[in-house]
Amino acid sequence: MYGICLINEAGETVASIGWENLQGDSALLGGFVSALQMFIKKISGTEITQLQFGEWKLLIGKAGEYHVVTLHANDDTNATKYNEEVIKFVLAHDDNIDDGVLGLINELVIGETSKNN
Repeated sequence: MYGICLINEAGETVASIGWENLQGDSALLGGFVSALQMFIKKISGTEITQLQFGEWKLLIGKAGEYHVVTLHANDDTNATKYNEEVIKFVLAHDDNIDDGVLGLINELVIGETSKNN
């Protein structure tokens, strides 16, 4: 897992780590994901859970009022598991999440998952 982004319903990026891997702005990502989810939900009643482009894929999950976006290599076989673990952590600690906490979550998720494989 290369990055984590926590986005609120207004499309604001609340916290993020690792987005320098995309050479992009996490604030733009927040607005993009929020707008995309609203559009898709309006036309289909569902939300997007994954986007793939180039060598990357984004997994998008819901944790309360937040969209949790994780960045992975396309061939990451643990991507779904990592995304689900991040969502669990966010749900348990959603009132105190910042960039530093996301860094710790990233370390815990990757460490725990690799120990369990």
